Amino acid sequence: MRLNEICIEQKLTSSNPLKDGFDRYVGLEHIDSNSLKLSRWGDIAKDKPSFTRVFKKGHILLGKRRPYLRKAVIANFDGICSGDIIVLEANQAVVNPELFPFLIHSNKVWSHAIKTSSGSLSPRTKFKDLGQVEFSLPDLAGQKILAEDLLNIQKNRSLLEQQIEATSQLISSTLQKTCGSLGKRTPTDRVEERCPEGYAVVKLKDILVKVSRSVELDDHVEYGTVVARRAFGGVEARESILGKNIKVKSQFEIKEGDFLISKRQIVHGGCGVVPKSLSGCVVSNEYDVFNTKDCLDMSFFSWLVRTPRLRNYFFISSVGVHIEKMLFKTEQWLSMPIILPPLAVQQTIAKALNELELFNQIQFRKIDHLEEIKTYLLSE
Repeated sequence: MRLNEICIEQKLTSSNPLKDGFDRYVGLEHIDSNSLKLSRWGDIAKDKPSFTRVFKKGHILLGKRRPYLRKAVIANFDGICSGDIIVLEANQAVVNPELFPFLIHSNKVWSHAIKTSSGSLSPRTKFKDLGQVEFSLPDLAGQKILAEDLLNIQKNRSLLEQQIEATSQLISSTLQKTCGSLGKRTPTDRVEERCPEGYAVVKLKDILVKVSRSVELDDHVEYGTVVARRAFGGVEARESILGKNIKVKSQFEIKEGDFLISKRQIVHGGCGVVPKSLSGCVVSNEYDVFNTKDCLDMSFFSWLVRTPRLRNYFFISSVGVHIEKMLFKTEQWLSMPIILPPLAVQQTIAKALNELELFNQIQFRKIDHLEEIKTYLLSE
């Protein structure tokens, strides 16, 4: 059964939405990728949009521009929407209305939308093309059972997402409570005067050791490369490259436990600790590599740098006019002071935060597993 047989594209319009009783509108900016839930919208009276396309509660709002963003939601009120949104209504004579949104959000639909979209900078798909997507559906009774399974998966996913959000808030509050005041508030902040007993005021250069393990590249050997993700996303693998194909010949080995700073991305949080799996990879001199002295726990330090005050240290130690082209000044950063807790306190803080982060990672893996089950059910 083709998509154009199980749904109808609605093309109702309103030339005067307020007069016709509509007070809210939806643009593509209000629709989240990979989510059926509509949680944002605009106010027609306040924003005065030029939109005229009408949708009703229960309709599916599918973003036809840049379909690779996978934007489609269930409308939970009547309103108007952007012309870059296709309004779809399930044909309840042949498809279960609760199953229909999951069909729209299936890989089959999005893959076809991407394949048939046209335009280079802002590709768009059309319903006449999407309508050719075919599904093998059971009868309405079987669809009802399938819809119930998918709704249960969605409910479990929502619960996991709530747990992740609550845990993320706990991580933020714990980090702020334990580490938020360990850096300078302002240039005139005298950290020595508010240093707790048993703690010490030190400069970063007193607790970090810059390391440089030069590598002589062999043309016929493959070398693993890495990237320090923005937003403190950690150090991840990139491609493996033959020595002869590495353009910058000045390369340095990194090892497990090193702290990497991307000098061009650090204002965006581009740093992290090297995991065991990436030990032995190489980086160019676009990265600074550090170890810690005995008084500093590396795991604690990787959390400390995420606090607003330490993030500000990265910013004020970088120079440049454009935020995307700022260059990190290592020595200036190393001269910045912090209040350093005793090692045992550092380890306690890091252990608590690491356990919370691990909990979230487990929940994310559960979500991935649920998505695999959903994909399997929709492919049957």
